[in-house]
Amino acid sequence: MKIKLFFTAFLLTFSTLTFAFDTPTEDFIDNNDGTVTHKKTGLSWQRCSVGQTWTGSSCSGTASTMNWSDAVAKYENKTDCNQWRLPRIDELNTIAENSTYNPSINSNIFPNTLSSYFWSTSVDASSPSGAWIVGFSNGYDGSESKINYNAVRLVRGGQSCSLNTFTPSIDFIDNGNGTVIHQKTGLMWQRCSIGQTWNGTSCTGGGASSMDYAAAISQTSQLAGYNDWRLPTLNELHTIVEYKNSSPVINTTIFPDTPLIWFWSASTYAPNSNYAWFENFNNGYDDNYLKRGNFAVRLVRGTWTAPTTTQILTTIDLSTTISASTSHVKLTTLN
Repeated sequence: MKIKLFFTAFLLTFSTLTFAFDTPTEDFIDNNDGTVTHKKTGLSWQRCSVGQTWTGSSCSGTASTMNWSDAVAKYENKTDCNQWRLPRIDELNTIAENSTYNPSINSNIFPNTLSSYFWSTSVDASSPSGAWIVGFSNGYDGSESKINYNAVRLVRGGQSCSLNTFTPSIDFIDNGNGTVIHQKTGLMWQRCSIGQTWNGTSCTGGGASSMDYAAAISQTSQLAGYNDWRLPTLNELHTIVEYKNSSPVINTTIFPDTPLIWFWSASTYAPNSNYAWFENFNNGYDDNYLKRGNFAVRLVRGTWTAPTTTQILTTIDLSTTISASTSHVKLTTLN
């Protein structure tokens, strides 16, 4: 489980931190047909996993599992985003719920979700024999051998389902002051890590500063005249991972001189509050580590909002997508 910590710059002790959901129920539109639309992204999701059936209030049956090749053969669609398809890893990450575990998903929206790995359509660039998964036991994302059997949840919509790039430079507005706005989320990011300085074209001043979690979560900044910079949550860090790269897994035009090390997120690892989640921009994997560890920091500001051009989809036919072969079923529970 992952817990997201929201905070103000003056908070210096963990006892005063407050918690909020990544995927609150009010962020979803119930289409009353076994699907929901996520307001943050405009994506429509099937509420049940492939192999289950929507009953009008819940998901009955057992989720099917399949290897990655079968999942891609059945459900990949690179050209028409509005057809039901296997989600990209960046899309799948947006429904991971940091405040719950077993499963780490909003069970009001996605009932009876298997606490197991779910396939994305995205190949692991650093290890092409693997593909990206999200583990809905604790929200971990990483790479899984394509021959393994995992569950599938289908998505449709979005502005692009291409696998060519995840964070193209055109998606960012350069403010000319060492910050960029990511148009997909509305979040403003500092282009340099803490400890580096923006010189107009790159990040200088040596390597990024390393610090423990307590120092990271209390970091403040006055960059570009704003005083509400903060440590990003894990889901927010996921939005700037460039999964098509093998290393570094970040858009180096937008975020130059990014060190190939671990970056703290604000999200505590709930099974053990002495740990917090980090993002590894060397390979794109996330994981958790003791809060006394020393990692890099990149600050963000603002609230994740849906792009104004997002298409909200309704009137959806589920008839051809709710079933899948149940042969060779492997039900995996993450520890």
